Amino acid sequence: MNSEKDADLKLSPGEHSLLAQVLDQMEELGGPVPALKFRVARREQLQLLNDLEAERWLKRDNDRYTVLSILLPLVDSEPARRQLAAIELVYTVLREKYFESQQDPVKVVDIAAATGLPNEQALAILTQMADCTLWNAGWSLDVNIGDAYVNPAEKLIEFESYASMVKEVRSWWIWPVEERNTFAEAAGQPLASEMVSSSRATTKTLSLQSLPGQRISMATGGARTEQQINNAIGLLMGQVDALTAKSVDWEMRTDDVRLKVLVSSFHNAVREAFGMDSPEFREYGHIEMLAGPLLVGISADDLYLARTKGRDYIVAVCGELIQRLQRKLRTPTVSGTGSTSTWHPKIAKAVADLLANGHPWEAVFAACKALVLHVRDRAGRPDLDGLPLMRTVFSKNAPILRFNAMANVTDADEQEGMMHLFEGAIMALRNPGGHSFPTGPDSRALQYIELISMLAERTDEATLSA
Repeated sequence: MNSEKDADLKLSPGEHSLLAQVLDQMEELGGPVPALKFRVARREQLQLLNDLEAERWLKRDNDRYTVLSILLPLVDSEPARRQLAAIELVYTVLREKYFESQQDPVKVVDIAAATGLPNEQALAILTQMADCTLWNAGWSLDVNIGDAYVNPAEKLIEFESYASMVKEVRSWWIWPVEERNTFAEAAGQPLASEMVSSSRATTKTLSLQSLPGQRISMATGGARTEQQINNAIGLLMGQVDALTAKSVDWEMRTDDVRLKVLVSSFHNAVREAFGMDSPEFREYGHIEMLAGPLLVGISADDLYLARTKGRDYIVAVCGELIQRLQRKLRTPTVSGTGSTSTWHPKIAKAVADLLANGHPWEAVFAACKALVLHVRDRAGRPDLDGLPLMRTVFSKNAPILRFNAMANVTDADEQEGMMHLFEGAIMALRNPGGHSFPTGPDSRALQYIELISMLAERTDEATLSA
């Protein structure tokens, strides 16, 4: 691989051939390919298949293979071109929907109608696009297809096609030789004459931890600029790659030291991405790769199972944290009457025109409505509104969204207190606004909007209960 600005991933002939074969069978079967059967038929190429799995270019779930959608433009085959064309059709509709109503939810059935695709195919395409997080700001696809929806993200403005968007994602995986050697030399790692493939994720993870002077430069406060946030997303993607590498399965049975290195790497990544004082680091910065009851004299098989569950949980956490960083990318700066503040994107969008036209108290009411919609979307409860919504979603008894681990009385008190804050915003600011807008100094209105924006941010930070 080269280090030029427009460099892209390069597939070896063997990699290209195997990915093309998987895509051929995906088209023939109308879905994922049975991995065991595919591997037996190509047993002479098992090492290459293992490398593709370790890179996560070939995704294996429930012993079925799919090819990442971000690699489709690199595969020169008719099935790849047809799959990419179907994705581009859906992407065009998503882009048009964003231009019309920005981040409002778009139902899968509406996407299907706009593209002329069957509902099930539109859903399958959106699911296939899940490995690229730039285009979406959230979704609910694992429900009845009539209720399934996606939230288009602001990044759709920047990229006219899905192919150009996923090229940006692939660029995160490229480490030029000279840059890699700079990090490797400081970390005491071997120098490279060319970019390695099977260890790319590990190299990236090690190098971002190894040089304090060349890190994401956000250890105290977390990612703030767009470049820092993109770097943080790449760092967490590297954690997922490292944790799901094929070798980890063996290490979970045999190598306790290597697992500690992986967990430490994850802790460092959360600290780098969000900062030591962040809710994310407090909640996830000390978790271990173990889950379930651990008894004295636990068998090797039970220990392996506990480690596997713990690994899967950390991978799921990485996915959630990547989504939070994506939401940060959409946060604009909004100018209000006599004040300029950085607000949550959904609150900023709701109030921008009203503030610009000199209606700060109407903006408070609009911000409250946006908060209610945001809590609904985040919790997956479109059937609730107002106080019942807040009391159900943030209840200390069985919260849908929780602000801590709910492990003790202090946690429960914090959860209940936060619920009352959300209730207060609705009772004091939204409900009166339904009849007549509150009045007062413009500065007070802006303070209320700051409060509502903070609640929207806390909604983002809350963890969705199982």
